Amino acid sequence: MIQAWEAAREAAAAEAWGQPRAVAFRRADGAVIEVLIADEDARCWAAAVDGMLGLESLYGMAVCFRLLALIEVMATAPWARGLFSLSREGAEIHPTLLAAAARIPLAADARFDHAALRAMVAGALPAAT
Repeated sequence: MIQAWEAAREAAAAEAWGQPRAVAFRRADGAVIEVLIADEDARCWAAAVDGMLGLESLYGMAVCFRLLALIEVMATAPWARGLFSLSREGAEIHPTLLAAAARIPLAADARFDHAALRAMVAGALPAAT
């Protein structure tokens, strides 16, 4: 995932935004879940993963969705702030957070369950002050 992160960061710096993408999944019960990647930043990240791993493979799709879900957590979950730092030189992401992002199941909306992810990384979280 860190290689995908770096590829996406380079694509963003080059303003290689990519095209909108729609992905449909058919559930066992026959229901179809469609995930639209329309946000400019998400398109950029998806295009970078596509160039690196190919989104036609399950592995490439899994890395792409996990990367986007990790970014969503980093952007919205205050409890996760102690597990990463961002600078112009790059990102430092705690290995525990990366490992959890690689293992935790994705929800139907292609996001991580914040409570479950927090439980997985609890031992690495900084003590509350």
